[in-house]
Amino acid sequence: MGNIEQINFIKHDISMLKELISDNDTSILRLVHSKNEIINEQEHLFEIQGLNNQPELTPHLWNGHNAKDFIEMRDSIKQEFKSILDLQIEVLIDNISMKITHLTELNKAYENKIHDKEIELNFYHKLI
Repeated sequence: MGNIEQINFIKHDISMLKELISDNDTSILRLVHSKNEIINEQEHLFEIQGLNNQPELTPHLWNGHNAKDFIEMRDSIKQEFKSILDLQIEVLIDNISMKITHLTELNKAYENKIHDKEIELNFYHKLI
């Protein structure tokens, strides 16, 4: 392979790496936006979590078998709500954060490759 062909090959590699970085940057922006939206919604869910206690039931308001079943169902809903807030959303946020970190590290690796390719490109330019 001649120097001109090698130069074109290196330029093509650099172009592809820059495109990968651009795609990753777009994905990172989308992930950061999604993560922020999820955090905002999580805060909203924390705020409305107390609504599942409304109306407050006392033995004077409601008593008997149906009241007991309803209170057990309400407690089950509270536990599911807590599971969603404490575990599932946090896992989702952590997964998004890990993906952002992975893409950021990939971009750094691609930038290093571009730097190496540019050094190689300069070498071939000097030969011409």
